[in-house]
Amino acid sequence: MQPQEAEMTSPDGKAEGSYAFPLTFAQMRLWFLEQLEPGTTTYLIPWFIHVRGNLNVEALHASLNRLVARHEVLRTTFRANGGEPVQVVAPTLDIPLPLVDISGAPTPYREAQRHWSEEKQIPLDLRNGPLLRATLLRLGEQEHVLLLTTHHMVFDGWSRGILVRDLSALYQAPLSGQSAELPHLPIQYADYAVWQRAHLQGEKLDQKLAYWKGRLEGAPSRHDLPTDRPRPAMQTFRGAEKRVTLPKNLTEKLNWLGRREGVTLFLTLLAAFQVLLARYSSQEDIVVGTPVANRNRAEIEGLIGFFANTLVLRTNLAGNPSFRELLGRVKETALSAYAHEDIPFEKLVDELRPERSLSHNPIFQVLFSVRHEPVREFEISNLKFEFIENEGETSKFDLSFFLAEEAGEIRAITQISMLGEPERKKLLVEFNATAVEFEPGLRLHDSIERRASESPDAVALVWNGERICYQELNERANQIAHALAKRGARPDVLVGIFAERSTAMVVGMLGILKAGAAYVPLDPKYPKDRISAILRDSNPPLLLTQRSLLTELPASTAQVLCLDEDCDQIVGEPKSNLETGVKPNNLAYVLFTSGSTGRPKGVAIEHHSAAVFIQWAQRTFTARQLSGVLFSTSICFDLSVFELFATLASGGRVILAENAMHLPNLAARNEVTLVNTVPSAMGELLRMQAIPTSVNSVALAGETLAKSLVEEIYNSTSVEKVYNLYGPTEDTTYSTFTLVERDSPVTIGRPISNSQAYILDSNRNPVPIGVPGELYLSGEGLAREYYGQPEMTAERFLPNPFVSLTDARMYKTGDSARWLEDGNIEHVGRLDYQVKLRGFRIELGEIEAVLAKHARVSQNLVMVREDVPGHKQLIAYVVPAGNAPTARELREHVQQSVPEYMVPAAFVFLDEMPLTPSGKADRKALPAPDWTDQASGAHEAPQTQLEEIVAGIWSDVLDLPEIGVHQDFFELGGHSLLGTQVVSRIRKAFEVELPLRVFFEDSTVAGLASRIASLLKQAPNTSALPALKPSLRNQPLPLSFAQQRLWFLD
Repeated sequence: MQPQEAEMTSPDGKAEGSYAFPLTFAQMRLWFLEQLEPGTTTYLIPWFIHVRGNLNVEALHASLNRLVARHEVLRTTFRANGGEPVQVVAPTLDIPLPLVDISGAPTPYREAQRHWSEEKQIPLDLRNGPLLRATLLRLGEQEHVLLLTTHHMVFDGWSRGILVRDLSALYQAPLSGQSAELPHLPIQYADYAVWQRAHLQGEKLDQKLAYWKGRLEGAPSRHDLPTDRPRPAMQTFRGAEKRVTLPKNLTEKLNWLGRREGVTLFLTLLAAFQVLLARYSSQEDIVVGTPVANRNRAEIEGLIGFFANTLVLRTNLAGNPSFRELLGRVKETALSAYAHEDIPFEKLVDELRPERSLSHNPIFQVLFSVRHEPVREFEISNLKFEFIENEGETSKFDLSFFLAEEAGEIRAITQISMLGEPERKKLLVEFNATAVEFEPGLRLHDSIERRASESPDAVALVWNGERICYQELNERANQIAHALAKRGARPDVLVGIFAERSTAMVVGMLGILKAGAAYVPLDPKYPKDRISAILRDSNPPLLLTQRSLLTELPASTAQVLCLDEDCDQIVGEPKSNLETGVKPNNLAYVLFTSGSTGRPKGVAIEHHSAAVFIQWAQRTFTARQLSGVLFSTSICFDLSVFELFATLASGGRVILAENAMHLPNLAARNEVTLVNTVPSAMGELLRMQAIPTSVNSVALAGETLAKSLVEEIYNSTSVEKVYNLYGPTEDTTYSTFTLVERDSPVTIGRPISNSQAYILDSNRNPVPIGVPGELYLSGEGLAREYYGQPEMTAERFLPNPFVSLTDARMYKTGDSARWLEDGNIEHVGRLDYQVKLRGFRIELGEIEAVLAKHARVSQNLVMVREDVPGHKQLIAYVVPAGNAPTARELREHVQQSVPEYMVPAAFVFLDEMPLTPSGKADRKALPAPDWTDQASGAHEAPQTQLEEIVAGIWSDVLDLPEIGVHQDFFELGGHSLLGTQVVSRIRKAFEVELPLRVFFEDSTVAGLASRIASLLKQAPNTSALPALKPSLRNQPLPLSFAQQRLWFLD
């Protein structure tokens, strides 16, 4: 078929001045189905996009139309011309964006869903268009829903990522006064249609079809799956979906089996699925379909359009093979099919002429697919966009089985119950049986007053050469309390404390509590802007400080009392305890933590919550353990609450230090019995050999704890007990804990007394044992609120549906965790660190956990870097334990436990992990990787012209200035998606068909060049290199690959 009024070229030359083009083979099938059932909605692709933030409606409308202008396929319609369908591209098209205000509805979000249900039933007109329909629903000033509907004729799954990328740039750029920076589109979809028609004909087509004819000869026309009702005479495409999760331990076993047999997880599961089909259908000849993206040319990578193809996989289970034998058959079938994947399924149907029936799909009726999780959320100019997934209401096949690997899980659509009643009871009740009767009515400072009365001369606080007993500490705090009370301190009044670490700081904190007020710590080491923000949000009427810090104190309305300059006023106050009327439900302190919005949020903790926490600590740790506790954490962080108040409540000795690294320099270091800090700080203390022999216990919190660090503590110090504690500030310091024994797995343990832990899915339903979910916390430790931020409080502190108390709440931590069989909790990582990379959802904590198991890894941190715009890479930072392993050793170690896409592209070795003032790993201070250090091969320059061109292609794709011919592509930061780009460019440069599997077999420049040379020799009509031709001089000329490398270095 010839295009109308058009001269067509291959994708190497874009068609100009055309308006009518042929359809691709895939489009032809959908066109045929449309003629069978005009107005069908089966192949609509509907989206419900929830938009939060200050949306510029005009800019959104304009960006949609710019998107349509960029992609011809979105302004394409279809009509018959001489009996044959053609696609007609309009030169321009304006997509309307009606705005419907539903903010007045009782429940606007539910009303929006109702609109979406109606929208999905409205067909798109293939003849008249447009094939992109948009409606904007207004739910409120800062909340909208964008309903987009397009047709499979012009769109596929890959296109969604392109739409998000392009729409983001087209919306954002004009608002900032710039033009959108998007890659040039060398061709459009219609050019691809012409190319496909021209390419798939003649001898080349006959060879490829011969394979498929031989492969599918005698295949059954349909599966005989048992169904609960007769097959209709014509497919209705009505369907539904069921989602289940297979636990990670099963996934690990499947991966192990696949590695042993040399097959992928996809092939292992395909084999198992085909066994299942055989058992249900009593057939031995099993045929299934599997979709492929079919984006195997560089020119079409950035195009919206319908490129996806379907491969037919036929496996014979005759002869009662073992599962190992079956895996071999499945592997051979799949590799052979992928080698012939460019034949469109529709062309195959036309040539094979199988039995056709309107009641079922030709050739296969069961689809099996491993799909990447699509883009679900993205941000544009402070707007948050979230795709709400369409619940499956149609099914294009009898049975579609989709798998998506996500954070170590395999998601599948089948019918399996997720949680039985016995397991539900175990998770919600038995694992949370933590009730303990503590002394009621206590305030945070009560136990300290009691200790001062019972043991007045015992040493309470040590700072440098100064030692303060309990009586003196209590009396000095009382004097400050009286002074503050005269100035207006009372229950629920906030008092700031801005002081250097000293006895005055501790006395000041106690004085604020004893005055009935709540302390708000301000660290002099903080930037002035942050201190100003905290003062602005907390607005304390009183503030304690020191004379030397007055010039550092930002301006505020607070009345200032100096702990040193106003000492004469303070020492004249009574030394007796002050009766303030403060109750357990009054505030004890407000700690300001980092906020995701950049604004610090004040976590307001009541006396009751803090007192219960301290009583738990007294029951968990012995008096011997708490007899000398290192107080090294800034009072701005919640670990300080344990270090100071648990020690004083137990009659122990608080040994004050500037920070944990000062431990070896303390005069009282040999009096320290317990160190409470973060793992990274402990690792540094071990490196310094700075743990005194007096330390019998170590309590670690705030970061993931590596087993190797625990073993090093036990093996190199006199420490008898290592505890792992977990908890956010919002749940009063610690929520779960465990004593980590030697040679035992590291978990975060069980909930502490009078606390509950729930691990829930995205719908807040409990997940089964072993399945990751979000950790929620409940109980007596929960904070009252985020001070002065009711909306954020309501967002994170939610009603607890799992207990009978009407006012019970639970806190949404944002942490991913899973229950273990014994009731302990395994911390997976921050959901904030759950990233999407190349379409895969990756939990960085899982990779860190795998690295932590390596014997020569002391500490590690994995993050995503984007040092080159648009080129995101997983980078692992490693502090070795002893002799450092090589990058290759670590890569092989990780590859044993996680998929290829989760293997870090680079491993950066550090002498020590950079730390923030709070002692946590400082991600911003981590260096960019030196990629030349990653590959193990010698850096040998290209020796031939072939190697020079291949190395240049690698250099361009990997964005590296120099490539050694024996260096491994994947060790240089490459991955499978970049590999397809390399193969595509090699195909274009040398005009040879290089299968992608060859790239994985020979992933060096020298190896690929050798393969290319062999292919060129086998092609008699192809010269070793394309002929040299003169180029026009009226345009900029490109550099050669060699020149490009030298330009980069210069």
